[in-house]
Amino acid sequence: MQQHGGQVTCDSQVGESTTFQLFLPVAQTASTPAPVELEPARRWGDETILIVEDKEAVRTTTGYALSRLGYRVLLAVDGEEGLVILTRATTEVDLVLLDLSMPCMSGPEMLEHMDPDNSPPVILFTGEATSHELRDRVAAVLEKPLSLGLLVGCVRSVLDSRQVNS
Repeated sequence: MQQHGGQVTCDSQVGESTTFQLFLPVAQTASTPAPVELEPARRWGDETILIVEDKEAVRTTTGYALSRLGYRVLLAVDGEEGLVILTRATTEVDLVLLDLSMPCMSGPEMLEHMDPDNSPPVILFTGEATSHELRDRVAAVLEKPLSLGLLVGCVRSVLDSRQVNS
């Protein structure tokens, strides 16, 4: 909440109830992109994407959506598991969707362990502000929450630019 300029208040009555109030500042501009409609029957790709995200709902929902579009999806709960999957995967990982803040090993720590010359491109997939240093080491940054259309468009763009540069 503080990171976004907000605050939390708590009013508690012993043996009665507890009320939390969440306050966020009003946005100065509309930041929500126009929704992008995806063609349900179209397959967007067949590459392998590793999703490294500690929040199960985000990880599984994102994985399900990408797999429905034809991508092969591998899931990891933190950077440690992500690195294990990268080294043991039976198929080449073409792209990593990486959360910043995770227990055990964070996104930045995982990036430190990845070989910049032989690792797949990384899209930071985060709800936190990112430093310029991190932005320089990744192919793109997506701020959560985001639409499926924005996610798929960014994934496809990064994968296509990799193929052009190969």
